[in-house]
Amino acid sequence: MLNVLYVLITAAAWLGLQRSVDLGNFLFGAFLGLVLLGCVGFVRGEGTGFGKTLRYIQAAAVVSFWFIFEIIYANIQQLKIIFAPKIDVSPMWIRYPSELESPRLRAILGMMISMTPGTITCSAQYSDRVLIIHVISADDEQETVDRIRDVLEKPLRRIEQI
Repeated sequence: MLNVLYVLITAAAWLGLQRSVDLGNFLFGAFLGLVLLGCVGFVRGEGTGFGKTLRYIQAAAVVSFWFIFEIIYANIQQLKIIFAPKIDVSPMWIRYPSELESPRLRAILGMMISMTPGTITCSAQYSDRVLIIHVISADDEQETVDRIRDVLEKPLRRIEQI
């Protein structure tokens, strides 16, 4: 019942955003609600209620905020490397032990790491939850692991706990 209510609220919100009440916009809004509900269920692997859906949306917004922040920070770090008079990089391979239980969220974490400038996830060992990451410039392996854990993985763990 709550899922139907969520779809209807999403459809009504879509109609409000479009400032037009017609059948096509209502059906598209309902379809959008179903897609969002399905995405939330996909991440968790189960059906969801309206309250859970709102918590997922809030947690996803936090993940998005921190990810955008990390992309901006990494771009600034890459610009410092590029515009330095002498390019001083210290590339390294890092074994990152993930604390995420869900294979889907570990895949999302690997994707987020790969999309961050200066890093790429090269391998994922799902049996022991280890990601193999190449970093273009890192002074300390543990510092890099801690930064990934605090900035990227911590908000994803919040989604996992919902």
